[in-house]
Amino acid sequence: MTNNQNTQNTENKEMDLCLGEILKFKRQKLGIEIQTACDFLKVKNRDLIAIENNEIEKISKNIYAPGLIKSYAKYLKINQKIIDTKIKEQHFKSNTENKKHILVNIGEHLELTPKKELLINCIVISVIIFLLSLSLFSIKNKHQITLSTEQIVYEIKKLEIN
Repeated sequence: MTNNQNTQNTENKEMDLCLGEILKFKRQKLGIEIQTACDFLKVKNRDLIAIENNEIEKISKNIYAPGLIKSYAKYLKINQKIIDTKIKEQHFKSNTENKKHILVNIGEHLELTPKKELLINCIVISVIIFLLSLSLFSIKNKHQITLSTEQIVYEIKKLEIN
């Protein structure tokens, strides 16, 4: 067999394997430890393990999985055509599918719109709190004024006696 035929046979075998198996097989064939690959690619260990086990949905940021797979394959010197084909076979969540929160227009969803009663109640409670704090403040100041007045009267009487 020629070198070209060996390469073609290897590519055909790789096409029969799934994406994770190709990457794991090549890494083991090259004798590279998973942690070495993680350090080189600057990714978490669990992400590469998830890719090699075909559990791509377990990757912490699914949106970057295709790029990570391509980088990993390039690091392992795997034919990019094979990887591109295998990536197309995978279902990756788009950026919008990956979002956990949905933005909505408040006017369209009445159950999310604050009720007028709630707004009025908040205003009433705020006014009551303001009035209570104002009355407490005035009571405190009135007491101080009374003491001052008594002191003034005492001083005046003292002056009259002299």
